[in-house]
Amino acid sequence: MARDSNSDNWVAASCMGQTLTLWRMNGRSVVDQVGLTSAVTPTAADVAEFLSKTDWPTAPVYACGLTDAPVAMTPAKSVELAVQPSTYGDVDVLSVHCIAQAKPVGRLDSAACQINGFLSLNPGWDGVICIVQERSFWVMVSANEVVSFDSTLTPKLAHAMGAQDTVDTKVLQDALQDGLSRPEALASRLSSVQWSADASALKDSDAASQTWGVLLGAELAATRPYWLGQNLALIADPAKSAIYQSAFDSQFLPVTVTSAEQMVLAGLAAARHRHLRGQSPLSRSRDCPNGSCS
Repeated sequence: MARDSNSDNWVAASCMGQTLTLWRMNGRSVVDQVGLTSAVTPTAADVAEFLSKTDWPTAPVYACGLTDAPVAMTPAKSVELAVQPSTYGDVDVLSVHCIAQAKPVGRLDSAACQINGFLSLNPGWDGVICIVQERSFWVMVSANEVVSFDSTLTPKLAHAMGAQDTVDTKVLQDALQDGLSRPEALASRLSSVQWSADASALKDSDAASQTWGVLLGAELAATRPYWLGQNLALIADPAKSAIYQSAFDSQFLPVTVTSAEQMVLAGLAAARHRHLRGQSPLSRSRDCPNGSCS
């Protein structure tokens, strides 16, 4: 099929770590989905090569999270992030900018696109967005701009210690209170949990719940300036969403919970819409006052 950038047919691609997911799209509707895991973070060329091996019709690809994505530095207008086009054979790949920060050092790859999706669905929203992937990101947003962010290794550390994503809420919250009140004891507390699990003094589910709880307590202690008194939103897959919402509930923090997949698709759709229209966000809001344009 010949390329047709004005067609409703397109491909959404998102890379989180080494996991690449592609959705065959018609407008804003998902027609098909495929995923793969690679040893390294894919590039735009890798996406084009993988897509060429499917039986999908040729269509432009809007991608986020790629290792060769262009970079915007904070502060950055998430809803104005441009795309970088490249062509590989008969496949056009349009890579959405990521957002990087010099201090503390960090980079929002597919998370930048998820923020874009959240803000496209919640115009004018200000506050802090917590995004949970292999890392967790705490992102301060004001006037559609990513002002600053911080990140933690909590999910990666929990998994490295063998903790699954199914937890007992009460056990997690009890351990979280300990971790929040004594974050300096994180290493020794985790060691105690591991020794107890090795000695079969703890059920696997309780060990996982305590591990997550201690780590989340230390995370909340470190990120207190981001969540204390702030409007808070959470973007995560269902399992991580339940874990983090338990942590927020323990501190009586109201939070808007959203789907990681829905936000990345909304972000890519918004980037595609901007690219095809070639208009500023203000112009688009006048053309589509209810955000109903596709």
